[in-house]
Amino acid sequence: MNAAAAIAGTFSLIFFINRGFSYPEAVVYVVVAVGTTAFLCPVLHQWGSMRPRTSIALGSIFVGLNYGLFLVLDGWMLLVIPGILFGFYMAFFWVPYNELL
Repeated sequence: MNAAAAIAGTFSLIFFINRGFSYPEAVVYVVVAVGTTAFLCPVLHQWGSMRPRTSIALGSIFVGLNYGLFLVLDGWMLLVIPGILFGFYMAFFWVPYNELL
């Protein structure tokens, strides 16, 4: 599911364009997601370690919520709130996943 979510991240931009956002507006989603991840990584490092299984499970929940919100949100909230959740997904799933590898 998470590998598919990473691939679907690319299609999210196409979804935003089809919903009427301009290209620069669609990129806001990516900027918010990467900014959230960049903020969370040092914060989570200071907070202490979490069991990888717990963190990866939380990351899976965040990505599910992210795509679920595509169905119910509209306007700028569609770019910002799912973008934040996608940032949480990257920090909670991919960082421990890559560390385990």
